[in-house]
Amino acid sequence: MTHPASHPLLPYCPSSLAEQLLTGRQRILLYGEAGIGKSTLTNELALELSGKNQTCFCITADPGSPGFGLPGTVSLGQWQESNWQVLAFEALCTLDAGRFRLPLLTAVIRLSQKTPVGLLLIDAPGVVRGIAGSELLMGMVELLDIETVLVLGRQSKPLPLMNELLSLGVRILPVHAHPQACPPGKKTRAHKRTQQWRSYLAVSHEITINLSDLRLIGSPPPIDVPDAWTGRQCAFIDNGQTISIGEIIALQDRKLQIRLPAAIGTTRTLLVRDACSEKNGLLVSATPFTSGNLQFLPPPDAMPYPSRDYSGGPRPAVKLRGIHATLINGVFGDPLLHLRLHQQQRSLLFDLGDSGRLPTRIAHQVSDVFIS
Repeated sequence: MTHPASHPLLPYCPSSLAEQLLTGRQRILLYGEAGIGKSTLTNELALELSGKNQTCFCITADPGSPGFGLPGTVSLGQWQESNWQVLAFEALCTLDAGRFRLPLLTAVIRLSQKTPVGLLLIDAPGVVRGIAGSELLMGMVELLDIETVLVLGRQSKPLPLMNELLSLGVRILPVHAHPQACPPGKKTRAHKRTQQWRSYLAVSHEITINLSDLRLIGSPPPIDVPDAWTGRQCAFIDNGQTISIGEIIALQDRKLQIRLPAAIGTTRTLLVRDACSEKNGLLVSATPFTSGNLQFLPPPDAMPYPSRDYSGGPRPAVKLRGIHATLINGVFGDPLLHLRLHQQQRSLLFDLGDSGRLPTRIAHQVSDVFIS
């Protein structure tokens, strides 16, 4: 990681930056951590460039906090009358750019191929750390043929992933973030994208489709967990192109009830990932689920737990060559260690405690009891 002192930060001045961008090629990536003001600067640059009679386009590539368009998507827009007008969008059905970075890159590439002639700004997601951040940055620069990367940062912090940027041989413009830029809280982001999503579905209708008529793609929940489907964002896809996007109401009797904007098309391919409206209405990333209740199955030396609220804690079991040891009542319960020596056909009980969960057939095999 290179310290920012090695890369002096340009002042936050959209008019001056716009002049510098016009000296390069037509694709510029705006990069930086979440909440540092990439979307705001994108808008200000578009305003400056339009004043110079430049046609300006933008791909907003953060599905969790898009600068424009719908959450759970990436969108292509054209700057018109002081605002972005959406020309096309690609559904991702996730808010997590880091986890689903390959689908995100693929979607952004498709949108870039639809971009008319003009200057293109790419508003990158705020994933700037670890493998996910590195892969996203390098993937966008190389696959989108980026010539200039405008990196927003602060003098007090190292610029993110500068080693990766320097290795790509692109023009780097380190820019000081706006003094008032600050990352919004998690709840603020959730409420904003929820409002965008609810406005989109304000005028909608419901359809019902048999699962047998659909090809499910993405990372859909298992069919045997109907509750995990409720509220999931979903999109109908045709030949890799997004046709429509909506929300699953319920899965019942292998039939999906889906809410879609009125008069919008469907296909046989349905994309589902982890973007989901919770019971409180907020659009968030769904919590991990399981297809059944996971329970610890004790070894045959011990009875099942008497109830789910059992508070004995973990029950360590160790199996070595010829020896099997089990802490019958858990690490917090009444101490009772059962040690079986298979070759000697002996069973030993240590620190005799509550033996109510010791099977009768095992109790009859006990050859030695040790009491502390």
